[in-house]
Amino acid sequence: MNKFSLILLVLLPINCVIAQITTLKFNTEKTTTPIIEHYDSLESLNFQNAKLHIGQTIYFKKNKHLVVDAEIFPSLYYLYTKPNFGFDGSDYLYKPNQKGKKESTYEFKYCDYNQIMGKYFYVNNIISNDNPQFSGDKDKWSLELIETISRDTAYLIQENLNTLSKYFLTVGYFEKLKKFYVGKIYFYVPYVMIFDFNNGLGMYIPEGTELKCIDLSIKDDGDNNIIAILENSKYGKSFVDINEIKDTYIAGGLETLEAHNAKIAKEQLLKNAKIARNQLLIKKYGQQIANLIINEKVKIGFTKKMCLDSWGEPETINTTTGSFGTHEQWVYDNSYLYFENGKLTAIQN
Repeated sequence: MNKFSLILLVLLPINCVIAQITTLKFNTEKTTTPIIEHYDSLESLNFQNAKLHIGQTIYFKKNKHLVVDAEIFPSLYYLYTKPNFGFDGSDYLYKPNQKGKKESTYEFKYCDYNQIMGKYFYVNNIISNDNPQFSGDKDKWSLELIETISRDTAYLIQENLNTLSKYFLTVGYFEKLKKFYVGKIYFYVPYVMIFDFNNGLGMYIPEGTELKCIDLSIKDDGDNNIIAILENSKYGKSFVDINEIKDTYIAGGLETLEAHNAKIAKEQLLKNAKIARNQLLIKKYGQQIANLIINEKVKIGFTKKMCLDSWGEPETINTTTGSFGTHEQWVYDNSYLYFENGKLTAIQN
């Protein structure tokens, strides 16, 4: 993403901040002895790491727009009360909507989003399909989930993981992100707009403004992305998608303290080098000629060395030697310098 394109605007409140949860190991009648694999919380729940989530707590994100979406795409919100099923799967929905309820122009049965949003689920086990109805279902499995307050059991079927995982957030992953980002300092690279919650207006803040990450939260709308909450004593709070500052020194109009300090140090080195070069040119050619060279200008009568100091090396040098001496043409893109016996005699732009 182009770093100058980011606008830090969050027009809806962020109200589902997750706190660290102490989880307990639950037991159910259907559990089998699982093979526990190490999970280091480097990413949230997805299809590839789902089997490593035994012992993790996952959170079903709040998003009021999902309720609307569910009327059109009800299959997106399928959790079940049984681990395996055939064509009668809809009869075992977890927290279903009222049977036969008509949504929009269709009649659907699906999990009632209002009953599961904002809930935490402990991943208790991996349930394999021991009695498949069809041969193609032999290797299918599901996650056995225990809702942490009611202790209801729900099952997240393997084939629904790709769809449903984006609505779940692994608490351990979120907490690890908080440890990494909270307390860090960032700086704006361009002039960008932030959102001021005090008066509801957008405002511009200058390049280089220091912002401290004070917390992470989840945007309770749209794609449910994780949001970094940034604060400045003068401009208040601003917000940025965590993906815009993740895994890079400069992204989305922000840079880290380390990158900022490195940039300042580099700029100072370049400044010092420029000062030293200018002083050397003044000592070598005098103030008047040095000023021309410093401003990348050339003048009839310059030596080749002066031209090199001002314009640098030419792309091409065409040389002609005759009784009149040596004639050279230096080519710079669409400009040309002409020398006779080492002196600049003509300039063509």
